[in-house]
Amino acid sequence: MNRNDFLVALFGRPVWFHCKQCHRVMAGGTEESFPDMWQEEAVAMEAWRVRPEDLWWFDTVCVSCQEQQRS
Repeated sequence: MNRNDFLVALFGRPVWFHCKQCHRVMAGGTEESFPDMWQEEAVAMEAWRVRPEDLWWFDTVCVSCQEQQRS
């Protein structure tokens, strides 16, 4: 996928989110497009055809991990 196809960009780079607990990632702007938006990093990188150094990373905690903390 071309960088210009990403919905969210910061200074010309796509924005991706990284869960600090489960270490899965999500491409910015995909939360409405895919039912299971959080994926293993290697799988997501290959699917989107990007390298980690091509992206802006934001550390967060995904919804699944937040729900596990509350239980």
